[in-house]
This record gives sequence, structure tokens and C-alpha cells, in this order.
Amino acid sequence: MFLCGTCTPTLTERYDKTNCNDNKRKAGASHFVLFKCGITWTDILDTAASGEWETKMGDGSVIVSPLDGNFVINSATTDSLGTDGRGRNIRDVSEFPFDYTSSSALPDRSDEEWFRSLNKDIELYTIGILDAADGLALSDDIVTLVKAGIAAPSSVALTAAQPAGFEVSITSMPQFNPVNAPGKSGQWAFSGYIRSGEVLRYAEIPGLTERIISAA
Repeated sequence: MFLCGTCTPTLTERYDKTNCNDNKRKAGASHFVLFKCGITWTDILDTAASGEWETKMGDGSVIVSPLDGNFVINSATTDSLGTDGRGRNIRDVSEFPFDYTSSSALPDRSDEEWFRSLNKDIELYTIGILDAADGLALSDDIVTLVKAGIAAPSSVALTAAQPAGFEVSITSMPQFNPVNAPGKSGQWAFSGYIRSGEVLRYAEIPGLTERIISAA
């Protein structure tokens, strides 16, 4: 006989019950954001000019990917830790493979130095992903804090023990490759994965898209 779990469920009535419209949300992402490990935030919602986001992007605590890019998150893989005494699967943390490409390059080849440093230093950062609907994917507990701070306007402070982004690893180092044929335009490409124990969720921080795009 199957036995239900004993935890209190959080699942509610279907979210679109009273919605008569066939609403869609744009998918896809062009930017990723790197957060230096160990940084703190007085208010992660501060996107004003000369505010905390701008300050952190200026001092290298937050790094924004090149302006022209495509960040594709592929299907998650979740290993099993075995089964419990009732035969139910015990899931491990999930890994979300991604592929990133960018045709952004500069005549002085400084793009090569940027991707070289990215390849060397990636483990010193966590990562967030800015999607086409102006949402920023952050670690699950941070999204909860951010949404609460937006719903009831208040600052959202984060300690060094609260990384904003996901653990990230590169599985194939960045390379500059021809897109159509040798001698024509090329693009940077690399692959990796992010790690999360929850469904990826996004927070729409007011003013953040404009701040990030102006910095990219």
C-alpha cells in the first residue's frame, strides 16, 4: 500500500482558475549575472543610479555578461540517492545544463581576456540568469526574500552566508568559433551547469533590466 508523506503541503488550488485569458510569458535569456562569493547586500532591490547594484558592478562584485548573448537552460538531471524503506525515490540536488553563445567581440581582442578570466575564476562566483520577461533567476530562498520585499516595500539585506545566485561550473571552456563558415563572423560558446534543489524561480526586481543592460 502506498503511504502519503506526513509534511504539510503548500500546493494550492490551480493558479489560473479565475484567469479567462490565454496568457503567455516570454522565455529565453540573453544575460547572466555573476555574484562574487562572500559579498553582502544592504538592499538587493536598490537599482537606482549610483545605487547598490551600480556600485557592485563598478567594483567587480557583480559581473554582467556581454550585451549580445544567448543563454539556454536545458532539461535538469536529478540523481537518485536510493530509496527509503517504503520504496520511494530520494532525490539529490538537480543540475541544470546550459549553453551560452555570444557574437560580441572587440578589435583589440580584449574579449579573449574576459573569457579567459571567466574560465579560470568561475568557481569564485554564483550565477543568476536574466530572462526575456525581465525576471532574474536567483537561489530559491533569495527569490522568496526578494518577492516579499517587493510585495511589502522594504529593503532586502543579504549576509555573506546568503549567496544570491546558484552554484555554477563550466564543463566546456569558452571557444571562439565560426558560425557559418571559416572567414565569416564567429561567436563565443561554452557550456556548464547550475545546481539547485528547487524549481528555478525568477524575481522581477524593478529597474534591474535597465541597470544591467546599460552596464553590459
